[in-house]
Amino acid sequence: AIANPEIRFHVIAEKSRGHGAGRATLLSTSGSSLGWIQAAASVLGDSVVADVNPLEMESAGGAWKVSGAISMPHGGRRTRDMQFFFVNSRPIDPPKRIVKLINDTYHQYNSRLYPVIILSFTAAQGLVDVNVTPDKR
Repeated sequence: AIANPEIRFHVIAEKSRGHGAGRATLLSTSGSSLGWIQAAASVLGDSVVADVNPLEMESAGGAWKVSGAISMPHGGRRTRDMQFFFVNSRPIDPPKRIVKLINDTYHQYNSRLYPVIILSFTAAQGLVDVNVTPDKR
C-alpha cells in the first residue's frame, strides 16, 4: 500500500461467532495519496510520519530516480521496524551496506534512534534484474 499510493486498499478482518463477532477494518487507504508521506501516514499512522521529510534524487540522464521520505534526527524510532525499500514498486531487502550507511549516518545526529525511512529506487526495466536470488528479494 505504501509503494502504490494510487491503489485503494481496504483490508477487513471478519469474526463469524463468539465474543467480538463482526467486521473490523485493519487497513484502509484512499488510493489518492499525493506522495510518500501521505501514503505512509495512511498505512503506518500520522505519528510515525510526523517528523519525516521528502527525498528526491534523479540521475542527469533520467535513467534512474530515488524518492521517498526520511525522518529528522529528533523523529526516529528505537527499532528499525519502519525502514522500507522498494525497486520499481517491489519491496526488497536492501544490501546490508546500504542500510548500515543510512543508519550510521543517522546515528551521527542521534545515536539512540533509527530513522523512519521509505526509499524507492526506480529504473528502466532493462537496468534491473529481478532474478538476483530465487526468492526475488
